Amino acid sequence: MKTYQLHSPKLPEPVTFKFNSKGLLTAFESIGLTDEQLQWVYDHFPAHISSIAILRDKKKLNFVEVPEVVDFDRFFNNYSTLYGDRLDKKKAEQIWTRMSTAKQLAAYEFIPRFFNRCKRNGVAAKYAKTYLSQEPWND
Repeated sequence: MKTYQLHSPKLPEPVTFKFNSKGLLTAFESIGLTDEQLQWVYDHFPAHISSIAILRDKKKLNFVEVPEVVDFDRFFNNYSTLYGDRLDKKKAEQIWTRMSTAKQLAAYEFIPRFFNRCKRNGVAAKYAKTYLSQEPWND
């Protein structure tokens, strides 16, 4: 089973597509889309996993393969390695468990860009709990 997310500035958050071992679309997850945004997703719908490459090349769509599991420990270890502080783990985990799978993945994938942006702008990085609650990957 493979999972991909479609990231687009036209969408409030990534849309998740799941494919079975034969490459056929078995499910998709979208949260908070308007009718217009949902229609846009349907117009770019990958019915088969082979469509991902075509949509990436021809339509320049940003599909990202999702790791099998992005659990809290994986997120927190990655974040705290860059941040250097492990003080707020319990509070961060409480926020993490309330997040959708799509938001968890977006939070995880944005970590390197977030730290690069902080460094580039000369601002301090945030505690993991603040990072999760403020959702900077949506900026």
